[in-house]
Amino acid sequence: MTGWLIALAVCRALDAGTSIAAFNRGAPELVPWMPKRPAIVIAVHVGVLGGVQIPQLRALDKGGHPKLARTLAGIAAGTECVVGWNNWRIAR
Repeated sequence: MTGWLIALAVCRALDAGTSIAAFNRGAPELVPWMPKRPAIVIAVHVGVLGGVQIPQLRALDKGGHPKLARTLAGIAAGTECVVGWNNWRIAR
């Protein structure tokens, strides 16, 4: 499970970093409530990861559903990586 959580954290960091790079090149933000300020983008990503995703996945893992926890972590990591790749494509 730890490997999946690390993958999720790396992909979320990719999303945050490429979002900031895209903002700096004039790309629009598709989430209407998210300001284009790097500190807020980073705070939201860290808050969601550490305050929501990791605790929920750990609870599933420890609560007798490790296969579900790994599956959901993989889906979340994959989604974050796709979003990060799209941001990178827009930013370049």
